[in-house]
Amino acid sequence: MNVRYRSYNPEGAYFTLIDPRDVKRRNPLLKAIDSFVDEHVSVEPFSERVNNEMDGAPAVHPRMMLKILFYSYAKGVYSSREMERMTTWIFGGANRDNTMWPELKSRFFTVHLPEYSEADFIQVCRGILIGREGVDSKLANYIVKSIASHTRDVREAVHLGRLCKTSEDVDKLVTIRWPSSRLF
Repeated sequence: MNVRYRSYNPEGAYFTLIDPRDVKRRNPLLKAIDSFVDEHVSVEPFSERVNNEMDGAPAVHPRMMLKILFYSYAKGVYSSREMERMTTWIFGGANRDNTMWPELKSRFFTVHLPEYSEADFIQVCRGILIGREGVDSKLANYIVKSIASHTRDVREAVHLGRLCKTSEDVDKLVTIRWPSSRLF
């Protein structure tokens, strides 16, 4: 039986401001439930009951739904209406929302912010590279200056900060990533 589910990647960073690993690290109950469902619960019985191989909307992945139920029960919330009223605010960010499913996008309040100026981009990247990633300040400056003419995506700076140990490494990867393009 071919059952269609919406994609399920608990480590995914679709919304870049929320790091699922960090959330689990700070919440032992959530980490335990996550681990239990992923490692010990079979979703085959759910797949046998879903009949959307050819048409109909993709089903919400049963692992995700089980995690919500188990977490709610552990917190003493047993009614689905109570679960719905649980006060949870999720803030996320995405560089592009044009590929997001309309059904998903309709559930969020969307704000389009202007792109970083070069000065803001440099300041934000430096702060993340030095403060969060532990990159040497000279290398962080070199990374940011090397990519500022190609992108305003902070994740690109983080990738280089994690991969590069020298300015030569930065030069090699920037050449590979942006062979001849300059956006700005």
